[in-house]
Amino acid sequence: LHYDMPNDAEAFLHRSGRTGRAGKKGKAIVIFSERERRQLRFLEKDTDCKFEHISPPQPQEVMRAAALLQVERVKNVDDSLRPFFSQVTDELLETMDPKEALSAALAALSGFQHAPQPKSLLTYEEGLTTIMMSPVDGTPPISSAREVMGAVGRILQGDASSVGKIQMCGGRHTGCAVFDVPSALADTLLANSGRGVSFERPEMLPQLMESGRRERAPFRSGGFRSGGRGSRGYEGRSGGSRYGGRDNSRSYRVHTTQGRSRVGSRSTSRSGGPFEGSDW
Repeated sequence: LHYDMPNDAEAFLHRSGRTGRAGKKGKAIVIFSERERRQLRFLEKDTDCKFEHISPPQPQEVMRAAALLQVERVKNVDDSLRPFFSQVTDELLETMDPKEALSAALAALSGFQHAPQPKSLLTYEEGLTTIMMSPVDGTPPISSAREVMGAVGRILQGDASSVGKIQMCGGRHTGCAVFDVPSALADTLLANSGRGVSFERPEMLPQLMESGRRERAPFRSGGFRSGGRGSRGYEGRSGGSRYGGRDNSRSYRVHTTQGRSRVGSRSTSRSGGPFEGSDW
């Protein structure tokens, strides 16, 4: 497990090689931040390897893994120890259904007392749900955060201020976008697919387009563009820009994950569409 991004391909191969000693097979996992995504691509090219991108585990996956560990611990309890707990077990089963009692016992052994809140696939923040927006019925591909805000605003009756981080998808999902919304609003969006777009809750994060990099969409670009030469930044966090001109917009956004913060970058680019090169 590479907790920190290796400095070079040699270091990566040396560390990863330990998983396959004596003819054995193993898996190497690299944990990386959004800022290290480009470095990871170079590492993949230098090592001539094909990396599989996976999302951080969701709370449900963590709870299942923790419960399975406790099941093994329960199985390994010596038979001679069980009678000491039989009386308490009988008393518990008088007040609870056997399945519910065992489920509660596994939860307690795993360290859980309350159901965890949903977490974003993009930032891993609690209370947020990641939604993927895709064009349908011949609608042009989604190419900017503005189009996401416009589509969400129409469904939420003009209030799109609750939308969090937005990123364009790459690879086979080029032309789609993923974004965060408060979990309380997720069902509203999922129930309103239509008007040329569909919303779904992905179980895993799709491949994302690198910041400042555009990939060719499988069909014509365009979409939900609003008129005007300049626009006010969403949530008051970014300035306006002029299409086809010089873009000196700033977008600052702080994300905290497990005690560490990441601050969005400043974008300065010539031409291109809105938010090109910005870190949302």
